[in-house]
Amino acid sequence: MSDEDTRRTLEEKEKEYLERMAQRKMDHERALAVLEEEHKNAIEQCQEEYEEDLKKLTSQSYIHEVRRHINSTVPIARLPPEILTEIFLIFAIEYWDVFKRTPKLMRDRIATARQQPWMTLKHVCRRWQDVVLHTPSLFATIAPRRKDLVDFELKQSRTRLIDILHYSVYAKEALDLALRQLHRVKSMELVLDSDHFNSIKADGEY
Repeated sequence: MSDEDTRRTLEEKEKEYLERMAQRKMDHERALAVLEEEHKNAIEQCQEEYEEDLKKLTSQSYIHEVRRHINSTVPIARLPPEILTEIFLIFAIEYWDVFKRTPKLMRDRIATARQQPWMTLKHVCRRWQDVVLHTPSLFATIAPRRKDLVDFELKQSRTRLIDILHYSVYAKEALDLALRQLHRVKSMELVLDSDHFNSIKADGEY
């Protein structure tokens, strides 16, 4: 083989070598790009899952579920609904007994500042709420303040006889709504201004 042939052979081998190296470089860059894309996608997926878990942990429904589970583990949660109902009714009786013993001039302030018994009990947990809403007697004492609350109490007390305790000269519409159920009234204690008293006297419904 002549020197020329040897030179050409070496050039061809060098060319092939450079082409292989270039191909390897391209393959390496493509593989690196794929890995980077997969890594990026994995990070984005982890970020989405983290944000989803965070939303779940901070959502009201999840918090309520956790609270419901915790509430279900306390001893009082094992009491049957009938016993809870008796306890709630005793609580309501004591509440209104203390309320009636309060000086009349302070009753409007107390009735405005404090929740009625069923409101306090209803917000403890879902189970207590169910018991409260299925105990009409808890709604049978009405201290009119807001028309929507009176309407709710009249519906929840169903056919029970009701007691009306009214010491506010400002809740006229709420009292008027309660007095439309006069046929169900067992007792009333009212504090009225003269105009409201005269309007009630003049109204044939009352």
